[in-house]
Amino acid sequence: MQKLDWDLLRILLAVRRGGSFSAAARLLGVDDTTVARRVRTLEERLGQPLVLRPGAAGQSLTEAARRLADRAERMEREVSALTDPDRHDVIGAVRLTAVPVIANRLLIPALGDLVACHAGLTVELLADNRNLNLSRRDAELALRFARPARDVYGLWVRRAASLGYGFFAATGAGSDLPLLSYREELGDLAPARWIED
Repeated sequence: MQKLDWDLLRILLAVRRGGSFSAAARLLGVDDTTVARRVRTLEERLGQPLVLRPGAAGQSLTEAARRLADRAERMEREVSALTDPDRHDVIGAVRLTAVPVIANRLLIPALGDLVACHAGLTVELLADNRNLNLSRRDAELALRFARPARDVYGLWVRRAASLGYGFFAATGAGSDLPLLSYREELGDLAPARWIED
């Protein structure tokens, strides 16, 4: 294996943080072709593919690229600590998934202040009802209405809050109202199971 250049690893980190070559280019202040060319150079030096190309959503990294990016992120933190030991910035990228109501009502209003305090932090928010696979790094953090159905090795699970459910109707509406519920494909959500019970 040839000697690795930090600038090439920086490009890989930017691709992970941005999710695409164009987003990485914006983060680094270069053009898309520079990012693509440097990713190809890194792939050639390592002798393996790192980025799975095409897709409307951008580029996704191979497992080898994710491991390399994790190490590069640790290197970045260490260098930052050496150059400014009193600084305690949060640096890196985190992919956070939450059901849409939590994402829209709680997280989006709060994220602006968080990233303003930590310029080196990139948060990718996925508002999705699906339980993404944290073991495969589809996301690093997940906020859900219920505990995972089964324990998954290596995951840390903690209750963040309690939420009550109830049935509500307008005063004097009568008892023959239809029950509004979730679509069948969302039937595994905790509130949908509560309604079913």
